[in-house]
Amino acid sequence: MPADRLLVFTPANGCKPLCRFLGVPVPETDFPRSNARDEFWAMFGGEPITACATEPSSEIALDADCPSARPSKIAPAGIA
Repeated sequence: MPADRLLVFTPANGCKPLCRFLGVPVPETDFPRSNARDEFWAMFGGEPITACATEPSSEIALDADCPSARPSKIAPAGIA
């Protein structure tokens, strides 16, 4: 596909790049936003628990109400 016919659209950039690509005026209203992070995860009963250890000895304490809660140590990336 020719580069002038391809737009890699990132919604976080708003509608200006899209409008420019399509050759239409940029609206004066804000770019519509739906499914904000909290609204999105609310549809699924809440955001899942995620954890990221920054040091090999970091420990993660999980919510005891979580069915998959198991206290464990996190190994650094690449170490099983």
